[in-house]
Amino acid sequence: MDLSINLQRIEGWKHVIQEKIQIFQEKGLRPFAAHISSIFLVVLLVRMLFYIPSMEGLARAKSALESAKAGSKFASDYENLRSRFADYTQRLVPYKEKDSWMFNSLLSIAKQEGIILESITPQTEVDAAHFIVAHMTLEAKLPYYHVGRWIKHIENSSILLMIENVNIEKMIEPVGMNKVQLKINTLISKAAI
Repeated sequence: MDLSINLQRIEGWKHVIQEKIQIFQEKGLRPFAAHISSIFLVVLLVRMLFYIPSMEGLARAKSALESAKAGSKFASDYENLRSRFADYTQRLVPYKEKDSWMFNSLLSIAKQEGIILESITPQTEVDAAHFIVAHMTLEAKLPYYHVGRWIKHIENSSILLMIENVNIEKMIEPVGMNKVQLKINTLISKAAI
């Protein structure tokens, strides 16, 4: 039943189209001019409503794409700096260990190197932005070749230790010995405060 209705509609439209073609063959475009101009206006209006705003959207998308390209240019630099900063912050002394860590660490390094410390100044602290800078001065008597190994061991420790000042004074007695004074700093993170 639906098929017969559809066939009747097609036949009806076929008849209308044949009639329009016959009028066009006899009279040309003049009878269709009003219809064509109204269709043209509708197409123009649809274009203005949908196509032009989409062009603005396309321009915005192009601008966003250029911004994303510029951002991706520096993404690898950012990731590199981020990982280096994470590595650096892992080397900081945790706040909860701020009172004992530096002393224990320096004493352990001296024992590993076979150095007997003659004096150790108490740890002093200076407040700075997001960190606390801790200072300590060590003195020992040792041969010159031992000084380099000691400094290397201190600066290569797993937690950040920086030698601020080295003072080496050659001793007359015993021969080959030096009086060495090291001022050492470390940073303590305030992140856990």
